[in-house]
Amino acid sequence: MSQKLTKSYIHVPEKTPFSGKSIGQRFNEVANQNPDKEMYIFYADKERKTFRQMQEESQQFAGGLLKLGLKKGDTLGIWGGNHYEWLLAYLASLQIGVITVNMRMDFPLSAQQEIIKRHGMKVVVLMRSPSDMCDRASQIIPELLTNAADNLNCQITPSLKYVINGGTNHSKGMISLTDFMIMGKEVDRSTVMKAIGRVDFDEPLSVIFTSGSTGFPKGVTRTHRSLMLPMESSTAFSSEVAQLEKIQRRVCKYILGRKYTTYADSLATLELHSLSERRQNICKEFALKASTSSRRYAIITTLGGLTAQVGAAMSMVIGNTTIFVSPTYDVHLLANVIQDERVTGSSLYIHHLNDILSLPNLADYDFSSLQACIATGSIVPHSLCQRATKIAKHLLLAYGGTEGFSAMQSYEDHNSGYVPEPGSEVKIIGDDGQILPINEIGEICFRVRSLFLYYWGEEEKTKAAKKPNGWYHTGDMGTLDENGYLRVVGRKSERIIKEGINIAPGNLEKVLDEHSAVSNVMVVGVPDERTSEEVCACIRLHPSAKVTSDELKEFCRGKVSQS
Repeated sequence: MSQKLTKSYIHVPEKTPFSGKSIGQRFNEVANQNPDKEMYIFYADKERKTFRQMQEESQQFAGGLLKLGLKKGDTLGIWGGNHYEWLLAYLASLQIGVITVNMRMDFPLSAQQEIIKRHGMKVVVLMRSPSDMCDRASQIIPELLTNAADNLNCQITPSLKYVINGGTNHSKGMISLTDFMIMGKEVDRSTVMKAIGRVDFDEPLSVIFTSGSTGFPKGVTRTHRSLMLPMESSTAFSSEVAQLEKIQRRVCKYILGRKYTTYADSLATLELHSLSERRQNICKEFALKASTSSRRYAIITTLGGLTAQVGAAMSMVIGNTTIFVSPTYDVHLLANVIQDERVTGSSLYIHHLNDILSLPNLADYDFSSLQACIATGSIVPHSLCQRATKIAKHLLLAYGGTEGFSAMQSYEDHNSGYVPEPGSEVKIIGDDGQILPINEIGEICFRVRSLFLYYWGEEEKTKAAKKPNGWYHTGDMGTLDENGYLRVVGRKSERIIKEGINIAPGNLEKVLDEHSAVSNVMVVGVPDERTSEEVCACIRLHPSAKVTSDELKEFCRGKVSQS
């Protein structure tokens, strides 16, 4: 970017045309090109599936759905842990335009029942775990214990017609996965292929729930295009590198922001200035690796969330191998997977990074294959970024949330902030909705190619977050500097107002985290009669570290932004 910003707005244009295909259509192209390559590995279950196997079996499952009368636009719920049958149902559904609803395991049974009703589900697919999956389903769908599988006649959830069970414990009203696959075999494959061809890329793909911290969870509805386009864009550049040797010289002229991304295992584009020699070398190195290495991506998070589904979709769109560690979180298995499967990339939350870095025998593992980790889910402390280099050559920080999916990323110099992905617009606005000057704290808004379609059945909440002109209001507070770097400083609802001055907790947390004695910190506002609110920092020190409150105050002096 040759010209410095003067106001908090930046636009990074898209440089790669979209293919205009649905994910299912693209998957079949990839599968035909790589039939014998491993597509998915379920490490704990000791199951491995090639692209050909997933193609044949998912289309057999899709045939079963068509035989049950499902059609494009119908909804299907998937409930349970990370197993082969989860992706079987997901891949089959998306190919024929059936919308999957991801029933998160951490939701109470009452919420699961409400989700079935709200989304008008016709089918629910149960996983083999947890072991009481059959009992859980029977509690919210009592007809499973008494009625026949082809005549559930549900009273509380009347839309629900069928329950397919991937486990071994069955109730009378369930169809076993084995029987269902036999049913799908009876449907002519040409019928399935016609259904695949009728799916449009702008149609809904899936519903993924937010945490629900402010009430009933919102169902973030995504289209095929919103999940697929960012991957296609990055992959296009990877192919260009493979074909043109001279790109190695050209990359370094405009690469800062063409960041190696494990979401697409290639490079994304953004033209910024002031490249360091080290950064140029990293970008050049990754440009070559993106086109020559065998990409293997490890998933530890639940398939009910966006992070894991992005990993799964990478195999469908790009053709890499995705490894699902275990149905439930196990840090030791994660370490084994990275070592044994020669993993090249993985997405981890903060607690995953902390856990693996805290393994007492960390030095015994061989993580040399791990080129990059993406840290998602929340703001990552700088101290953790520095420690992460013990397990991965490079750490990427992704920002965008369930609604935005990696709208921005931070690469190498994490103190600088995030930079927008291609096809993105970012702005910082004040309480009056106007764009602020650079470096002033306001609400972060973005308009991106990966933006969600709507909150399912929540018209008012959709209007509040996603404006008619396409801008998404994140509720996060941050700043944009003259070079186009975004810094996230906290949530709008967490803003502390002291003596009429807005203070972002994240700003102070970041400064305190840089102190050598501080292990962890959280800043909150507490009521005060005179100032309205006072700033309270809750600090945990490193073992044996000593520091006084006055010393910490002096350390922070002049370093905290406010407005």
